[in-house]
Amino acid sequence: MVEEISKKDRRKAERYLLHYDKLVKDYTWRKYVYTTSEKVINIGGKSGRRISDMTACTAIKNLEFDKKNAEELKWLTAVRVCFAGLGERKKIFIKCRIGAEKSGYKMSTRGRHAWVVCTQQRYIQNTGETISERSVIRWWRKIIDRTCTIKREL
Repeated sequence: MVEEISKKDRRKAERYLLHYDKLVKDYTWRKYVYTTSEKVINIGGKSGRRISDMTACTAIKNLEFDKKNAEELKWLTAVRVCFAGLGERKKIFIKCRIGAEKSGYKMSTRGRHAWVVCTQQRYIQNTGETISERSVIRWWRKIIDRTCTIKREL
């Protein structure tokens, strides 16, 4: 039985798809800061047994960080898997969509979405193929749905 994808998940997937590079850098930086902090790990409770091996300490901190941020890690992994499974044309489409987002073409609340035309123009410039507005919107929705499905399966 296929569960309905919520609007909240779609928005989150869109955010992770459009800002993937920045979010990965941020996650990696926060993980680095967390693992290199001077916090000592106790494994023996009150007895005070501590891990003195720095490699083991870093590995445990990595696991702790990933456990604390499991939801974010799942979204990042889902986007990475989604990107890896896309064909050549869809990868070009994603680059065009991200470029439209970075240039300030956000979603409007009424009427035609500004990013659609910008993405369409960029896609035509990169490939030489024409693509309709409906196809742009359909492709984007399918990619979002695929990302949500992958995240749910993780």
